[in-house]
Amino acid sequence: MKKRESLKIQHTHTIEFCVSDIASAIAAVHGGATSLELCANRLEGGVSPSLGFVEECVRVCRNLSVEVHVLVRPRPGGFVYDQEEFEVILRDISAYINAGVDGNAFRSRSLCLRCSNFAPFCSCL
Repeated sequence: MKKRESLKIQHTHTIEFCVSDIASAIAAVHGGATSLELCANRLEGGVSPSLGFVEECVRVCRNLSVEVHVLVRPRPGGFVYDQEEFEVILRDISAYINAGVDGNAFRSRSLCLRCSNFAPFCSCL
């Protein structure tokens, strides 16, 4: 009688926690998080977190195979941004990328989905 080989199927799931302080980030990692979404002011729907918080989370997660994503939202309220707010968004994204994040979470009703330009000044429309 041949010994049956067991078939191992590996399931990959993302377990993401939204956190707004370093203690919560560490607790989420110890609790099995595979990804963190960082934000501030969750009671207002979330806004962009501080760069120091982002850098510390990246440092904590760097060697633990935990991805770090950052909510990019310059203020609470709607998702229509003016040109100045869009400039802030671009600077925040650049700073977060330089800090080593794996990705950004962003929602806007101000961007052209064809060319990613600020919609009021887009030539696609």
